[in-house]
Amino acid sequence: MDSLTPSKRQIFAGTKPIRLGIFSSSGSGKSHLIREILTNKEFGLHDKFEPDHVFVICPTLKLDTAYEEIKQSL
Repeated sequence: MDSLTPSKRQIFAGTKPIRLGIFSSSGSGKSHLIREILTNKEFGLHDKFEPDHVFVICPTLKLDTAYEEIKQSL
């Protein structure tokens, strides 16, 4: 990584609230991406959120088990 490219941890550094909108077709990996951002230590967010402070608005929320895995991992 060169000095002009921030690391994932630098991109998400700070204590301000994060809002993220992901729009894509069904089956394209949105749930996986959200899980990676919130739980992968490379991003530096795995220990910043209480599970009760993470809100996901999704019409198929009850059909996708990835979101339960996120709350369990936090």
